[in-house]
Amino acid sequence: METKNEFFSSALKTGLIIGVVSIFAWIIMYIADIKPVGIMIPMLTGLGMIAISIVILVILFKKYKASIGGFISFKDAFLYCFIALSVSVVLSTLITYLFIALIEPDYYKNIMEAQKTWMENYLSGKMSEEQLAEALDKFDV
Repeated sequence: METKNEFFSSALKTGLIIGVVSIFAWIIMYIADIKPVGIMIPMLTGLGMIAISIVILVILFKKYKASIGGFISFKDAFLYCFIALSVSVVLSTLITYLFIALIEPDYYKNIMEAQKTWMENYLSGKMSEEQLAEALDKFDV
């Protein structure tokens, strides 16, 4: 029979692995200068990160379940996944905050400029120049 200490340490380890993988993927996107602008890029990167997180979670959860004999209650399975995903979210959010606060303070400003450029290219020809200028002025808040 497993102890609660083993349960929480396994869930914590799974969360740390998912968090590190998501941080690594975010760093690769930053180095490759892939900015989440437009319509499809943020949606695809978000879905890709969710898919990667779920795949890692399922693999590590199955490994944990096999190590405790192959049976786990729904309550414990839910708690395991909740802890793991919470740890990964806290870790990746903390690292992202530290990166933006200490290394790249203009990160969001650069994203907004890239979004503004994308919108200008996307909307040119679909709106009058006055409407386009009015829409783009809303970004300069």
